[in-house]
Amino acid sequence: MLNRTTINARIKRGMTREEAENTPLLIDKKLTLQKVLEVEAHGLSLSDSAYLLRVTPQRLGRFVKSHGIEWRGKKHCYKYGVDPDSQRQAILASGLPESTVYARMYRKNLTIEEAIAFKAKKRVCNHE
Repeated sequence: MLNRTTINARIKRGMTREEAENTPLLIDKKLTLQKVLEVEAHGLSLSDSAYLLRVTPQRLGRFVKSHGIEWRGKKHCYKYGVDPDSQRQAILASGLPESTVYARMYRKNLTIEEAIAFKAKKRVCNHE
């Protein structure tokens, strides 16, 4: 039995009452290992891959974790935790202000590692 709001929405889209009641829900959310590995080979993020598989990113993330799949695409976004490989954690570990590191990256076109390791040359005044 379908929900009344589903039937009403189908009728508004142009279906007859009989079509709306007899058409099953067209949701195929069954994830298989074969489907997930096929999409994972493209190197997409979890969110993009979940979109292609027509599931939520959370569901795909749980599936990947429970099956022990090493995701090759863009890594998971740590919404409530700390990503140890993030730029912010590298900057905090270096003890430098974030603005200094980002300014070096922008002005001198350096990578994060180069910006952290960059040592400014001291200027010597030769006034006699």
